[in-house]
Amino acid sequence: MKYADDTLDQEEGLTADGGVTKRILKAGNGWEKPEKGDQVFGQVIKGWDEGVKTMKKGEKAVLTIKPEYGYSEEGSPPTIPANATLQFEVELLSWNSVKDITPAKDGGIIKTVVTEGEGWASPKDNDEVLVRYSVLNQDKSSILKQSPEQGAEFVVKEGVAVPAIPVALKTMKKGEKASLTIKSGYGLSSQGVQHVEVELLSWKKVIDITKDGGVIKKTLNESTDYKTATVESTVKVRLTGKLQDGTVFADHQTADNLLELIVGEEQVCVGLEEAIQTMKLSEVAEVIVQPQYGFGSDPHQAPQATVPPNSTLCYTVELVELHKPREGYEMDTPEKLDEAKKRKDAGNGLFKQAKWARALKKYKKGVELIEHDDQFSAEEKKTSADIKKSCNLNLAATYLKVNDSQEARKACNKVLEKDPGNVKALFRRAQAYMLTQDHIEAKQDLDLALRAEPTNRDMRALLKKLKAEQSALDKKEGQMYSKAFQRMAQAPHSKQPKTAQVPDITEGEEVKKSEQ
Repeated sequence: MKYADDTLDQEEGLTADGGVTKRILKAGNGWEKPEKGDQVFGQVIKGWDEGVKTMKKGEKAVLTIKPEYGYSEEGSPPTIPANATLQFEVELLSWNSVKDITPAKDGGIIKTVVTEGEGWASPKDNDEVLVRYSVLNQDKSSILKQSPEQGAEFVVKEGVAVPAIPVALKTMKKGEKASLTIKSGYGLSSQGVQHVEVELLSWKKVIDITKDGGVIKKTLNESTDYKTATVESTVKVRLTGKLQDGTVFADHQTADNLLELIVGEEQVCVGLEEAIQTMKLSEVAEVIVQPQYGFGSDPHQAPQATVPPNSTLCYTVELVELHKPREGYEMDTPEKLDEAKKRKDAGNGLFKQAKWARALKKYKKGVELIEHDDQFSAEEKKTSADIKKSCNLNLAATYLKVNDSQEARKACNKVLEKDPGNVKALFRRAQAYMLTQDHIEAKQDLDLALRAEPTNRDMRALLKKLKAEQSALDKKEGQMYSKAFQRMAQAPHSKQPKTAQVPDITEGEEVKKSEQ
């Protein structure tokens, strides 16, 4: 592949003083270039350092090197006279990457790539790797420790043999071979400088999906596909579910017995559902689900067996089929409006069942489908506005159920932007402000809402609660200030404070106090 800086037959200055220039005769491949410390066969003088580090593998160029970057006034008798400007035709065939890979860059592990690996990914701490290695003494005359010929399997962060190997593995690609020169502290104890030959045969990716150890997925067979499941996708999976003692409670292995489900509809435990959303089509994975993401503290009657309370679940899963729902851009306007209403109605059903997280997803999707309605007809815009208003009001109500004041206010604001006097939006925003004790803002919204509906019981009850909370807060602050003044008065040799008129509290100051 030829890149923009691979201009042929054009002189390019490589140093600020013009001491080294390069003219490309043949473009190289890829984007990688040698870096400081890499071994490039044929390196001789400073000008070569400047020139070769700009070249790509396979590139051929003419380097013009002035004396100060070549052999200077000494020359190299009898071939090169003093103060000679030199020209070299250079072809970069290959190089060995040599790097200090210790986090502290203390020279404790120097890695030389012997054979390049494939792809771009490298193992991470939780991944399971299969590695072939040998640990040798300083002069490489004897093997101190080595893996079986078929390799050793272990978790990267747990390590094996010497501390240098896990550090190196996190910089390696599949199939890569590397040579490590390691100092004391990174090798076998009391062995001084050692050498390690290491080859990364393969690895299995292990990810903590929930970030708390509740759902762990280990990829057994990777997929080259890019498709992954999302909420509302219909999937078919080949699946086996076992308890820790090996008891099978779910078995869907044959083509006519695959498990079909809609992601997000809670047809399986939440941990398995979360794992499926991280899988690519045709991927095979092992999924370990802790009780809080499984069936919890209640027994669960599965097709093959009863799952006892507080059971850890072990699944083997293959994503066999995946059908994603149609996106908004694939729909015409009537279909968008119809699907948005369906999401709103589904959200309402979930709200009544107290399934807040799923209700939120439905309402959000309903708004998303018709967010951009510039091209709608006047009648379609009216229908769209009604659906969006209902979804946003219901989003606010749902966020209040999970005590998310900020998101509840955002949803109300979207309604009030179009309908400033909407009573439900004002009331729910007041409720959201109450969650954070923002009493001034809450009262402003309640006053506006009560002007429209002065006999509304729920709003009057909230106003009563607001006044009680504010009174309690004022009392608490009064006691705090009273104690502070008493301490000041009792302090030895204290001067009596001058009487001053207390300024009115600004809105911003009141907000700060109410947040304390």
